[in-house]
Amino acid sequence: MSDPSLRISPVPRLALSLEESAKAVGLCSKTVGNLIRDGRLRAVHVGTRRLVPVSELQRWLDAEAAQPSELEGQANGE
Repeated sequence: MSDPSLRISPVPRLALSLEESAKAVGLCSKTVGNLIRDGRLRAVHVGTRRLVPVSELQRWLDAEAAQPSELEGQANGE
């Protein structure tokens, strides 16, 4: 049996793959790819991979949360 105090904690991820990013925010990977293509979400291209920095996902979520939702507009008669 291993001693829990000797376990090495995992290194925190600084960037996620397209699929991991999609899972993290509850979207499909195609939608995340479209957000990147449209320039709404920034990604780092490394070879053939696209990596989305975790900080960029947080920035995008914060920006989306700050905008009024479509339902709010409908409730206000807009």
